[in-house]
Amino acid sequence: MRTKGQSFKNNLASTNYDVILLTETWLTNSFHDAEFFSNQYAVFRNDRNYKETNCERGGGVLIAVRLDLKAEQLEFESKQNEMWVKFKLKNTTYIIGVIYFKPQSNTEKYESFLKSLESIENLLLTSEVLLAGDFNIPEISDATYNLENGSSKAKVIKNLASMYNLRSINTIKNSDNRTLDLILTNINAEITTASDLLDKVNPLHPALQVIHQAERKINQTRTTTNYNFKKADFYKMYLRFRDANWESLTQIDYKSVNDAVTTFYEIVYKIFDECVPKVTIRITNKYPIWFDLAIIKKIKLKNKHRTRGKSEEFKEDRKELKKMIRDAYKKYIRNIEVDLRSNSNKFWGYVRSLTSTKQLPEVFEYKTIPLEDPKSIADAFASYKEENLDPNDGLESDLVQSKLHLTNIQESELLESIKVLKPRAAIGEDGIPPYVLKGCAHSLGQVTGEGESGVTTATPALLERDLQSPL
Repeated sequence: MRTKGQSFKNNLASTNYDVILLTETWLTNSFHDAEFFSNQYAVFRNDRNYKETNCERGGGVLIAVRLDLKAEQLEFESKQNEMWVKFKLKNTTYIIGVIYFKPQSNTEKYESFLKSLESIENLLLTSEVLLAGDFNIPEISDATYNLENGSSKAKVIKNLASMYNLRSINTIKNSDNRTLDLILTNINAEITTASDLLDKVNPLHPALQVIHQAERKINQTRTTTNYNFKKADFYKMYLRFRDANWESLTQIDYKSVNDAVTTFYEIVYKIFDECVPKVTIRITNKYPIWFDLAIIKKIKLKNKHRTRGKSEEFKEDRKELKKMIRDAYKKYIRNIEVDLRSNSNKFWGYVRSLTSTKQLPEVFEYKTIPLEDPKSIADAFASYKEENLDPNDGLESDLVQSKLHLTNIQESELLESIKVLKPRAAIGEDGIPPYVLKGCAHSLGQVTGEGESGVTTATPALLERDLQSPL
C-alpha cells in the first residue's frame, strides 16, 4: 500500500464497504491512516516490526470499520501479526479478526496463535465471529478441503474451527487453484469476488467480498442551523452594535459570571437575528473535497445498478466513475498548485488532511453515562477536572482554570486583543467568526467600563468549553 495511497483512497470513496480487512500492507509508523482512508473509517493497524523480524518489507495487517459501527480494538498478548476488533449491531456482538502468516511459517507459529485466543475465549464463544487472513497453507484447495487429513498446520486450523464453532467458507480459488486466504466464521454469510476493487488484483490473493445481512440502525442525517455571515448586512450590524445598551451588563447585580455572559450574548444574538440570515447545513464528510455533484450522482447510480443486479450497467458505471474521480483529483491538485502563491492555506490544508488521524472513540463514557455530542463530552471533562484535580498540587492547566482573575479592562486593551485575532481562525463555541469581531471591534469596545479592580471569579462555562473541546 505504500505507493498506492491516493488511488486506494479514491477507489474507497466510491464504495460502501462497512468493514475492510487487509493483509501485507507493508506499512510503517511513517504512514498516516488519513493517506488511505477518509474520516468515515476508524482504522486499526498492526504493522510489522521490521527491526525485530530483520525484514525490509512485507507483513502488516489492518482493519477499517465505518465510524457509525463504533468498533473498538481487542487487546491481548500475542506474538502474531494479527488484529481484532468488536462492535455491536442491535444486541449482537461481532468479533472481526485478520491475520497474516509468512510463507513457510512453522507449525509452532500456528499453535501459538491458537493458544493466544484463549484470553478472548468467552467473547469468541458468545459472539458472531469472522476471522480472515493469509494463512499460507498451500495444500488447502478450498472450503471443502478436509483439514483433518492435512498437514500439522492444517490440523491446527481444524482445531481452531472446532473450538470456536467456526467453518471455512472461502471457495474463491487463486491463480494456482488454491486458497491461501481463509475465512473462518460462524456468521451466515455469502462470499464472492469483490465487485468494487480498491487496488490492482494480486492473482495469488483475489479480492474477496463477504456479504452478511443484519439489522442496522439507520443513521439520521444530522443538520445544524448557523448564521450565514457571508450574506450579512454588516453596515446595519455595525450600527446595531454601536447603539446597543451595554450598560445593563454593569448595572445589574448578577449572581454569577455565567448570568452576565448570557446577557451579553442575548444582546449579540438579537443583533445577529436582525442582520444575518440563517442557513441549515447537513453535517457530512462522506466524500473527499474534490468530489463534485456529478461524481456523487454516479456513485449512487452505480450502487443502484449493483443492488438491482444490472451487472453490465454496474461495470460501465464503475469504469466511468474511476476516470471521473481520477480527473477530478488531478484538477484539484492542479488548482492547489496554481493558487500556491496567492493562497497557501489550500496547500497546507491538503497536507494536514493526509496526516490527520481520527482515532478518538465515537462514544465517551463518564460515570457509566454514554456521551456522544461535543458539548456533553467537554462538560464531563470539566466535571472530572474539578472533582479530581487538587488546586494545590500545581497540575491545573493555565488554560483551563476554575477561577479567573480579572483587573480593569480598558477599551484599548480589548481592541488590541481583537486586533491580533486571525480572520480565518476557527469559530469558537459562540459561533462568531473572528472577522466579525474585528469588523465590530470599536462598537464592542463600549462593553468595557469602570469595574472593580482585582476581581476573582469563576471561569465562564462557555470559555471552559471553548478551551476544552479541542482537547
